[in-house]
Amino acid sequence: MKYQCCSKNCNKVFLVAAKLTCFEEGNKTVEFCVCPFCFGKEYTEASVVEESIISVKSVDLVDVDQWLAQGYQVRELYAKSATLVKKGVVVEV
Repeated sequence: MKYQCCSKNCNKVFLVAAKLTCFEEGNKTVEFCVCPFCFGKEYTEASVVEESIISVKSVDLVDVDQWLAQGYQVRELYAKSATLVKKGVVVEV
């Protein structure tokens, strides 16, 4: 699970909240879970969107550049061809 700081100046994502310990009178202590970057008390669970493969192509090496310009990434290279993948978020209706 990931968390995101709600502070306007911070807004960072982190995995584990830091513990801030405050000492009060009479040997009483109070602990707060805070953002480890700015020590702000306000943070929420971060929404993480994972991309999945939406297209796979096997192309000649001379054609790789044009497909890279369209958002594809090289998955594997061979002597005369390359396997390219395009990742994106799949929205289900």
